[in-house]
Amino acid sequence: MKPTTRERFQTLHAARPNITVTEMADALKVTRQRASALAQQLGVQLGGREAEAVRPCRYCGKPLDRHAKAYHAACYLKRHTVRLTCRGCKRTFTRTLRERNRHPGAGAFHNRECFHAYRAKAGAR
Repeated sequence: MKPTTRERFQTLHAARPNITVTEMADALKVTRQRASALAQQLGVQLGGREAEAVRPCRYCGKPLDRHAKAYHAACYLKRHTVRLTCRGCKRTFTRTLRERNRHPGAGAFHNRECFHAYRAKAGAR
């Protein structure tokens, strides 16, 4: 009597436990869906792709999702934010490095009112 697909599946899986679904389907001459269904019915785990290496965030070290480049969004802001002191009122404030580099002179004041007050005071001298 000819062995059933289920029996051939069990024999092949015993011989090669890390076989992928595609390889199993090709060997049994069935579809991948049928090979997956047999694996699920028998409670067997077929091999597959290796898990992608998890890259850590450069700032906090926690794992990144596969779409993030180097930092989590919140970590990027923490990493790329600087504390500055306003020339006009001596108050401390934060700016991103991008804002500071885009307008180098404007980074010295935390708002326009402070800038104009400072200019008025400097012009009176």
